[in-house]
Amino acid sequence: MRPARALVAAAAMPPFTTKRLYLIRHGQAMHNPRAEKARAEGCSHDEFLEIMRQDDHLDAPLTKLGIEQAKEGEARYGHLMQDVDLVVSSPLSRAVQTADMILPPTEANQCGATGSQSTSDHARSFATSSSSGVDPKRLVMESLREVNGWLLNAKRKSRSDLESDFGPSWDFSGLENEDSLWTKELESQLECAERGYLSLLSLAERPEQKMVVVSHGGLLRFTMNMHPSVGVRDGRNTRTASDAEGIANVRCSKSRFGNCELRAYELDLVFDKDYNLEGDVDLQKLRPDVVLTEVDLEELRN
Repeated sequence: MRPARALVAAAAMPPFTTKRLYLIRHGQAMHNPRAEKARAEGCSHDEFLEIMRQDDHLDAPLTKLGIEQAKEGEARYGHLMQDVDLVVSSPLSRAVQTADMILPPTEANQCGATGSQSTSDHARSFATSSSSGVDPKRLVMESLREVNGWLLNAKRKSRSDLESDFGPSWDFSGLENEDSLWTKELESQLECAERGYLSLLSLAERPEQKMVVVSHGGLLRFTMNMHPSVGVRDGRNTRTASDAEGIANVRCSKSRFGNCELRAYELDLVFDKDYNLEGDVDLQKLRPDVVLTEVDLEELRN
């Protein structure tokens, strides 16, 4: 495991600059209520999965509570994201819905959507109420999806259905029409973490500097806690007494994201000293360490 080196040496290295990521978990979806309640009460991971299987729903959309959570997220966080360059989402409907409600597209970009009541109608209903005043590019990344396989809530709709649901404001060009990645076997936590790591490398390569990333609790937790090339450190100024003892300092990486919770991070890449970064650089071959430094939201509000 290498993050210890990365955490000491974190610094942007040419041609890769520090990125600001606003990481958000989607709002409550149809398969979440009973399973999340059981998790909070201390159920085992197997019991958690079994409850989700019982409440399974193809490409599960947001519940009414999930919609309210996203609306509250727009009110709470919208002003923090006034200068973002890119909104990136998992291809699962609950994530795209959440992105469109927390940072709504303009009415002009969204008015072409003609999807179902459970998806695009809800997104459009908030499209003219944005407090951020921005309309960044919107990109769907297949690799940001939740732990894949077995459950239907992990299987996305076809690209054509997603385009119909969410309209022209989103770039779905990176998706095949049908979800060929979903399998009947559940993806392992380490496989999910590897997807998350590769997603971070893809974001590091992009020209945009400030990005909103809407994804899932499992993928975020496994990437930030299990991948040997991902280190997370707490750069916040808001401290508690236990922080001084090194106890609460793990909060930024260890605790699961709540529904529609936003955490801001600086993303840096750390390379071995003998890496040659001249010319074309293939990050997926070099596999640098990724360092995510959590930023204090209170400072961003000022």
